[in-house]
Amino acid sequence: KQTMRRIRQTVNHMQIEVNTLLALLRNEQPVKDSKISLSVLIQDAVEEIKNEMPMASERLNYVSSIYDQQIVLTNHSLMRMLLRNLLHNAIQHTQDEVRIQSGDCVIHVTDFGSGLPIDIHQRITNRSVGQQLLFQETRFGLLIAQMISEKLNMKLSVAQSDSGGTTFEIHFTPSI
Repeated sequence: KQTMRRIRQTVNHMQIEVNTLLALLRNEQPVKDSKISLSVLIQDAVEEIKNEMPMASERLNYVSSIYDQQIVLTNHSLMRMLLRNLLHNAIQHTQDEVRIQSGDCVIHVTDFGSGLPIDIHQRITNRSVGQQLLFQETRFGLLIAQMISEKLNMKLSVAQSDSGGTTFEIHFTPSI
C-alpha cells in the first residue's frame, strides 16, 4: 500500500511539473499563490528527494533554523520544483553533503563539491538585469531554476562557488 501511495504521489507530482513547465514556456502566470512556511516548503522538497534518490538521502541535510517559520506568499508547486531542482542537481553533481537551510528572507542550498564550472558561474554572476540564460548557455536544470525564480519574483544567485563547494541562494519577500 505504501509503495502504491508513493507511486501515485510521484505520478501526480510529475503531472503537475509537466503542466507547470509548459505554462512557464508559454509565459503564463502561475495558477495561484498561497501562504506557506519555509519549513513546509523545505521539508516537502527534502522528502521528495529522499523518496526519489534513497541511496543519496543520507547526504541530504536539512538544517533547521530560527527562520523556518517565515511565511512566504508563493506558488507552492513552483517553489517545490525550484528547491527540488537545486537539491537534485547538487546531489547528482557532487559526492559529499548537500545542505539546505533558511535564513532571513533567503534559502541556502549548499554542496561541498568542487564548485560550478567557470563558464556557468560567470554566466550567472555577470548577467545583466533582464538578460535570460539561453538553453545552449547553461545546463537544463539551472535554466529551469532560473525561469522558476524569475516567475516567482525571487532572486536566484550564487553566493559561493569554489573548490570548497557551491551555495545557491533564493532571495524572497516574506508574506506579512
